[in-house]
Amino acid sequence: MKPRSDSLFAKLKPAQRDELLTNQVGQGAPLTDGLALLEKWGLRASYASLSRFISSHGMVWRIDQAKAAAEATRGSLPKDWSAERKRALAMKEFELTFRDLSTKEFYMLKSAEIDERAMSLKEKIEPRKLEIAERRVALLEENAAKAKAALEGLKTKGGLTAETLKTIEEAAGLL
Repeated sequence: MKPRSDSLFAKLKPAQRDELLTNQVGQGAPLTDGLALLEKWGLRASYASLSRFISSHGMVWRIDQAKAAAEATRGSLPKDWSAERKRALAMKEFELTFRDLSTKEFYMLKSAEIDERAMSLKEKIEPRKLEIAERRVALLEENAAKAKAALEGLKTKGGLTAETLKTIEEAAGLL
């Protein structure tokens, strides 16, 4: 979803967003510190808009931080360890990032995970839907060609009156 052009998210540069979220979410600083940081950058925001910003983007930031920590852990492990062991330790590192979540934050985390899974499933399903639709179109075109050929055969044999043929063609949409 594209952010509104007048939103706090749109006004901040990516580096500023990261610094603000590090300050507010990572360090747990009060909103007044976040507002002071915004003023330092020449931006003004209300408590409500900063709170909405943190609420909307804080969990995504935490997930990104957890993924980065897990990858760093995986990369620092000895080379001779099995891939399964490395994966398990990286997953534990990811989980430890969220040990202090409130109930609301936990719900937001699970919602984000569900959304991510839904998107990956949608990416897998969309090509299949397109393939099915293309197959249906091909079958419809094939059947339309067969019907048209059958009508042409009837026309030449004189089995139907001109009025009946016209009615059939109109009904079939083959005019």
